[in-house]
Amino acid sequence: MAPPSTTETWPDASPRTLRWQASDTDGDPLTYQLSYSSDNGLTWLPIALDLTATEYTLNPARIEGGAQVYLRVRASDGFHTASAEVGPLTVQQRPAIAPDPSPIDLGFATAGDTAGKAVALRNSGSGYLRVESIESSNTRFRPLPNALPLVIAAGETAHIPVSYSPTTVGADTATLTVRSNAVGQETFTFTIRASSVDGRQPRLETDLAALAFRPLLVGSSARATLSVLNPALVDLTASWSLQGQGFRLQGPSQATIAARAEALLTVVFEPTAAGPFNGALTLTSNDPNRPTLTIPIRGTAYTADAQPQGPRINRGGVVDAAQFLPALSPGGIASLFGSELASSVVGASTVPLPTTLNGVRVLIHGIAAPLFFVAPGQINFQVPFEVPPGITAEAVVERDGVPSPAETVSVNEFAPAVFLNAATQEPIATRYPDNAVITSANPARPGDVLILYLTGVGGLTSRPTTGQATPGSPLPESRLPATVTLGGQPVTVLYAGLSPFFIGLAQLNLQLPASLPPGASCLCSSASALLKAGPFSFPSLSMHPSPLSFRSPPPRSTSARSPSASQRSAPSPSPTLERLRSRSPPSRRPTRASPPRPASPSPSRPAPRANSSSPSSPPPPPPKPELSPSAPMTPPRRSSPSPCSALAPPR
Repeated sequence: MAPPSTTETWPDASPRTLRWQASDTDGDPLTYQLSYSSDNGLTWLPIALDLTATEYTLNPARIEGGAQVYLRVRASDGFHTASAEVGPLTVQQRPAIAPDPSPIDLGFATAGDTAGKAVALRNSGSGYLRVESIESSNTRFRPLPNALPLVIAAGETAHIPVSYSPTTVGADTATLTVRSNAVGQETFTFTIRASSVDGRQPRLETDLAALAFRPLLVGSSARATLSVLNPALVDLTASWSLQGQGFRLQGPSQATIAARAEALLTVVFEPTAAGPFNGALTLTSNDPNRPTLTIPIRGTAYTADAQPQGPRINRGGVVDAAQFLPALSPGGIASLFGSELASSVVGASTVPLPTTLNGVRVLIHGIAAPLFFVAPGQINFQVPFEVPPGITAEAVVERDGVPSPAETVSVNEFAPAVFLNAATQEPIATRYPDNAVITSANPARPGDVLILYLTGVGGLTSRPTTGQATPGSPLPESRLPATVTLGGQPVTVLYAGLSPFFIGLAQLNLQLPASLPPGASCLCSSASALLKAGPFSFPSLSMHPSPLSFRSPPPRSTSARSPSASQRSAPSPSPTLERLRSRSPPSRRPTRASPPRPASPSPSRPAPRANSSSPSSPPPPPPKPELSPSAPMTPPRRSSPSPCSALAPPR
C-alpha cells in the first residue's frame, strides 16, 4: 500500500492519492473498503466502500487528524478478506467557524410565549470542528443544541435551535459565545436579535415564505395551500390579493382569524402557455408591526412534446427502511419510493455520505439528506439530525434541479423499527459473543445476550454528525431508557443506541431472563412483546406473527455461522495484499459485534458468513415493493433489507 509512508506528515488539506496492490489466487474480482483511525488503531471509521479500483484520492479535510492516524485497506472476494495498514501519519488540520450573517434575526415573538429559529454553524476549515459550549449573554435567548460536544465535519453545517422567551414588549438582542477547537477562533461571538410584541395585538404570520409549483402541462392545473397564522391573544383581520398571470385565488379573499388560530388560502396555478410564471400574494392585516406581507409565487409550464422527466414520490412512499412504517426519526435510515427519481442506480462510495448523488437530492423539511443510494424507483437516505421531531415534514426529491411534488411524513423523536431477515422475515438478532444469527433452527436460549438491529431510536446522549459513521467512543445511547418485556417478564436491556461505525443503524443489546414463560416468543410475539422508551411505547416490534420459538431448542451448533459442508470442502483461497509495512499492528480494543448479512447471496458465489466480524461489500437489497400512487401505503409483507443492504444500491 503506497503512498503514504510511515511517519509522513500532511501539513495541509490538499488531496492525497492512495494506491495499493492486491491479488486473488483463483482470479475472483476483489472489492475494497478504505477506513482510517485517528487514535492509533483503537477505533476505525470508513472512508469509502465497495471500491473496485486500486487507488483512491482522499481529502484529508474530511477525516479526523492528529499524530496517530492510520489508514487501512480491506480486500474481499465475497467470502475471504485481507487487509493492509500504514501509519502512524500526522495530519494537520485547521477547523474554522462560519456562522450565518450577523446579526441573525429570529423574527417576532409574543411576550410571555416562546419562539425560536435554527442558527447555522458551518465548518469552513479542515478536520472536525468540536463545539464544546454555546452560551448566551441574554437569558431570554437560549441555545438548544441536541448534544454537546457538537461535532461538525469540514464543509458541513449544523443547525442549532435558539429559543426566544420574551417577558416584555420591544426589540431584544443577545451575544452568543461559541467555544470550540477552531484554530484562532477558540472563542467566537456573534449577535442575534428578535422583537417581542404585545399578545393583545394581532399578529400576522405564514407557514411558508414562498410558494413554488412543480412543472405543469399547459392546460392542466395544480393547487397549493398556505396557512395564515395568528399566534396572538386577540383576533386578526386579514385580506389578500394575488398578482401574476396564470395564478388565481380559490375561496374568500378575507377572513377574521381567531386568537391562536389559522386560515388556509388556496392558490391555483393554471398555465395557458409554456414557460416560467411569477406572481405574488399580498396579505394585508391589522397587525401593527407587520401590516403587509408579500409571498412570492413561481411555476413553470411545458407542452406535451417537451414534457420534462420530473421525479414523483408515491403517496405514502416516505417510510423507514426497516419495516416501511410511515414515521421517521431524526438520524434514522429511511426509504423513499416513487418514479423517475433518478436516471440510474448509483450508490454512495464515500463517508460522509453525499447529499447529492447522480444529480439527485432529497430534502426533508428543507434540509438536504445524506444519500445511501438512488435508483429510478427508490432512494435510501438518512434523516438529518437537524430535522425537528414532532412535526409533519415535507419530503421533496430534486433531480437535475427539477423538484418533485412534496409528500408529507411524520417525524417523531422515537420511531423504532426492527430490520428483518431478507429470507425469513424474522427480526435480525444475533447472539453475543459468537455473532450467530438467531433463527427458528438456531433459537435463543434463556440467559442469552442478543443484539437486535433497528433504526429510529430517537433522542441520543450524544449525536454524530449527519451523514457520518457513528464513532466508537462515546457511544450515542438512547436518551430515554428502553424497556423490553417478554410474556410480561422484563428483559434486561444492556445497551440501546447507535451501532458504532455504521450510519443511522441502531442496536438493542438484550439479556433474556434465566427462565422464559411457557410458549414465549423472541421479542415480537403479537401478545407479549413491547418496547418502551420513557413514556413512549412501540408495538411495531409485534408485527411478525410467527416469531422465533424458544421451545425444544436443538443442540448447540456453529453450523449457522458458516457455509455448508459442500461449500467448505474447497474454499476459495484468501486474497492477499502486498504490504509496505511488515510489523504487526498495535494491540487493538475488541471490536463490537457486526451486523449479520442475511440477504440472499448470488447463486454463483458462496453465501457470506453470518458472523463475519467485518462485512465486506454490502449485499444487494431484495426486490422493492410496488407502491400505488393513488392509495396510502401498507407495509408490504416481503423481504426487508438487512442493516447492511439498507445502505447499498440494488444490483
